[in-house]
Parts: sequence; structure tokens; C-alpha cells
Amino acid sequence: MSGQPNIAAAASCENPDLASSSREVQLSVRGLSKAFHGRQAIEDIDFTASRHEFVAVLGPSGAGKTTLFRCITGLLAADQGTVRIGMSEVTSVMTRRLREVAVIFQQFNLVNRLTALENVLAGRLGYVPAWRGWLRRFDRSDRLLALECLDRVGLMDLANAPCRYTIGRTAAAGRDRPRAGAMSNAHCSR
Repeated sequence: MSGQPNIAAAASCENPDLASSSREVQLSVRGLSKAFHGRQAIEDIDFTASRHEFVAVLGPSGAGKTTLFRCITGLLAADQGTVRIGMSEVTSVMTRRLREVAVIFQQFNLVNRLTALENVLAGRLGYVPAWRGWLRRFDRSDRLLALECLDRVGLMDLANAPCRYTIGRTAAAGRDRPRAGAMSNAHCSR
């Protein structure tokens, strides 16, 4: 079908030790399809992503890239097909394995009244009881992980600053996307 997203994979395994582990499939998508009001957004998508492999999804606006990612992450139920993380099928939106998948949206939403650290800790919500998330009572290990994520993307200096004060500074310096990346890292780590 024209207009479908194109999936391109490129192995990044110059290290021979990594090359052998790179064949371990981490993500498998088979026959994934989704239609809206009778119009196919994605149809019969198949691909795998192995450890240490980069996969690019390319296509023009409206090709179905976002729909594909939303189906993979469980944010949208696919009409047919399967998604596996490792050996576990995660097609069901309710599976706990979906905690292992993170997406940085084009229009990511930071909570202005929270600090950068608290926004990154939001990536840990799937790993703590609901009451801890509501009260923002994260363990020391979660806080340390979030600080590591902020440091990894060069935002440690903004950890305790409310986002409403830092968004202009970080956007001007091209630093909002890394902050969302820190949230993604905190979501998937451990």
C-alpha cells in the first residue's frame, strides 16, 4: 500500500562481542494493521529489532508512523497483528511488559509546575504503586536513576528548577528534547 511507513534496519555491531548478542530479537512486529473509519492507517506491517540494532521508520506525513508507534506501545489497540518484546506478546494493552517501551512524542508534555527531576520521575510511574506516584514519594533508587538520566543528557544543572522557569532557556539551547529523552531513559531503565 503506498503511503505506508518504510522500516529500515541497520545493525551497529562493530564489536564482535556485541555482534553475537545483536541477533537476539528484542522487538517483533507481525501483521500489524489499524484502520480508522474504514481507511487503513497501517496495513500488515512486519519487522524485528535486535539488541544493538537501530531501526528507522520513514514516511511522509500521514503515512502511519505515529499510528504504528502507538500500536506498538499499547497506546492504541491494533485491529490485527502481534507485538512481542523478547518472547512475550504485548498486543494486549494491559500487559505489564509495556513498561519496557518508551516513546518521546513530537509534542511531549512537561508539567510546568514540577521540577525537571519530578518530570523525569514520571517515567517511573509504571514501576511504583499508584499512591506513591500521586504523592510523588519515589524511592531513593528511583531518584538516583532520574538524576543519572538528567546528567546523561546534560541537564543536571536544571534538576531542581521548575520547568516553567527552564523551558525557555532549554528550548533556546535545544535542550527540551534531551529532557524528554531523560524521561524515556528513566521509564525503561532497570
